[in-house]
Amino acid sequence: MRNIIIYARKHATTIAFIAGFVTDALTLRRIDFLFENAVLLGYIVLSGGMILLYNTHQVNRFRNQFIEKYHTWIPLVIQFSFGALLSGSTVFYIRSASLATSWPFLLFLGLLIAGNEVFRKRMELLAFQISGFFIVLFSYTIFSLPVAVGKIGSIVFIGSGFISLLGVTLLSIVLKAVAPERWIKGRAMITFSVLGIYALFNLLYFTNIIPPIPISLKEIGVYHEINRTENGKYVGKFEPAGLLSFRATNSTLHLSPNESVFVASAVFAPAKLTESIFHEWAYFDETRRRWTPTDRLPFTVIGGRDLGYRGYSLKKNIFPGTWRVDVTTSRGQLIGRIIFNVVPKIGTATFKTQEF
Repeated sequence: MRNIIIYARKHATTIAFIAGFVTDALTLRRIDFLFENAVLLGYIVLSGGMILLYNTHQVNRFRNQFIEKYHTWIPLVIQFSFGALLSGSTVFYIRSASLATSWPFLLFLGLLIAGNEVFRKRMELLAFQISGFFIVLFSYTIFSLPVAVGKIGSIVFIGSGFISLLGVTLLSIVLKAVAPERWIKGRAMITFSVLGIYALFNLLYFTNIIPPIPISLKEIGVYHEINRTENGKYVGKFEPAGLLSFRATNSTLHLSPNESVFVASAVFAPAKLTESIFHEWAYFDETRRRWTPTDRLPFTVIGGRDLGYRGYSLKKNIFPGTWRVDVTTSRGQLIGRIIFNVVPKIGTATFKTQEF
């Protein structure tokens, strides 16, 4: 038991960070639900309040018996809040997006957890606290502002950055008033780090490395036929994939001459959000060893459906080879993709149908 206690104390910040992630995984469902936003806003308020409390205590202001007893736990509370806020975006992508769009967030979270022990002592530094607060605030506003205004795009993203800068500025003003010694000592590093983080987020967004949060791909498949039923649903005819495949539809299509190929996708968007998205068809040119675009077919996603808004496109006169369909926004941000092979049909093939 004593060894367990020693280990827990040594790795307390990492445990707090992971606890924040687990808490999100168990409690968060959809970014457009009131409870989810209340929880994430609560973490923001908690982390900001703990930053203020810790730094006022460090300059011998606002001391009492309770604070004296538990002040060493304040950095852990800050760490827990940061972990919960950062993991919130990851949880939503794990549940609703394809790996092609969620891996940057998963990788980012993994690097934070792996480096958490390295930066454990730095949680006591004001510049490190403010930088972490700005990251989690910016991450949250990227999610929440599109939900609030019902739109995504460059202007909304810029608005998210402005709100985040305003939030960290207000926190800095209060810190300057209640802990001027700490603020003066760290203001140069704070300014440098916040502006650096802001520039990095913008670089990642405008180079389309950050996916179009909060839109995400729920499902995508390739079909021989798609027909709409009287009750408004779709029925697709497809070649079934193997047991080890992540998708129901096979990645190899056996086509007869002049047969068309259908690609259907279900894209999740929060309630009140309507967005034009595209199916971008391309084939792999074996001679030039590169993807060659052929079609860019639009349809509109209307948010609110748990299983995603359904839409499909078709390609006529398709020829044998390797094909790819990207699901993108009007800015070209990748939501998800499917790659499949077209081969001539010889003999008979096994088909299934499914409603979606």
